[in-house]
Amino acid sequence: MNRPVAGPAAWYIRRGSQVSGPFPHGLLVRYRELGRLKASDEVSADGVNWFRLDEVPALGVAPIEDADTS
Repeated sequence: MNRPVAGPAAWYIRRGSQVSGPFPHGLLVRYRELGRLKASDEVSADGVNWFRLDEVPALGVAPIEDADTS
């Protein structure tokens, strides 16, 4: 399955079994910049096909790291 290169108008977020959204594209970009999203979070444009956040160039090119909580 191909990763989305261009972002849709809205994204769903999945963390574990919890799905939220849809959220505007710009809000997800901002949440990523603020560190509110984890690299392990998944995003979907349609609620069916899911991708790890760090695999979606449309949401930023710099890889994100999960915060070390130890």
